Amino acid sequence: MKDEDLEALLRAYRPLGPPPELRARVVAGAKTPRRPSFALEWLPTAAALMFTLLFYWLSANQLEIIAAHFEPVPPIDQASVVALPPEADSNR
Repeated sequence: MKDEDLEALLRAYRPLGPPPELRARVVAGAKTPRRPSFALEWLPTAAALMFTLLFYWLSANQLEIIAAHFEPVPPIDQASVVALPPEADSNR
């Protein structure tokens, strides 16, 4: 069977649509679509931005708290730590 034969067979059948009373029932039950307001469209984006900023602020505060517990120790002054020789103490 060739494509032309199949197309000729299919042309013999006409597709039927829905019954005419169905359109009237569907249109009667449908309301006009209402577009969401501008604020509702941007609400998820604004919420995501607010949560991002909140968690960024919280993590910065937590890092400051942790850093306060582990302050870097100032470098040791080697001259004051090295013990003087015993004869230096007796000459004072």
